[in-house]
Amino acid sequence: MEEIDERIIEKILNQTYTDTPHLHQSLQEIHLKHKKILILCGSGISKDYGIDTFEEMKRKDYYDIFSLSNYENDTLSFYEHINILKKICSSLIKINAADAFIVTTNIDGMFIGNNVFEVHGNIFEYNCLHCNTIHPTKLIESFPLCKICNNIVRPNIQLYGDGDFKFNEKQYQKYENFKRTMQKEDTIIFEVGCGLSVPILRHETECFKNKGYTVYRVNIKDFDDHTMSIKTNGKMFIDHVFTNA
Repeated sequence: MEEIDERIIEKILNQTYTDTPHLHQSLQEIHLKHKKILILCGSGISKDYGIDTFEEMKRKDYYDIFSLSNYENDTLSFYEHINILKKICSSLIKINAADAFIVTTNIDGMFIGNNVFEVHGNIFEYNCLHCNTIHPTKLIESFPLCKICNNIVRPNIQLYGDGDFKFNEKQYQKYENFKRTMQKEDTIIFEVGCGLSVPILRHETECFKNKGYTVYRVNIKDFDDHTMSIKTNGKMFIDHVFTNA
């Protein structure tokens, strides 16, 4: 990820929604053949599949339920809610990211393969803080235990109020390696379903724009008049890109 520039964050947070972008383009007009494709995915991409966006999470009790303090103080209740969310995420179609590199702040495990960087982790993995091991799992367990030291493990995701979470270093290095192969002339970048609540990917977008890359914002709402805009939902975008890439 690009080093955080507070001036860029301030610029992002001062932007407002606009439904009449000056720069509008149809997804069908963009030629994807023989292009490197980078997709930055926010929570809006999963909205069509029944998973709340970050904005909707703010209006509910997610910040209390999926917090580090709730995990530590009421582990049983915490895992009851985690398992509900896992069932919803289990219903998602899995997208093999072979034709593009995906950077996502979602934890739903929608994208699979070697070209994925899950910034906030994956709800289908557990992390043991006692022996520092990560376990992939498809099972839903009330109190999942580490297979090595038998201690209770936590989901390998960034919880609210969680300053100790560390993203997957192997995924991160693959992303950095991919960026080193990118050239402005043959790379298309899509920012999909990224809002203002968690601006980390919007920050990445601004950095790429400043370097001269072609960037398209894909959203049912638009956020500024200075980025090429494609007004469509996440499912339609995914269906088009992974059919035509």
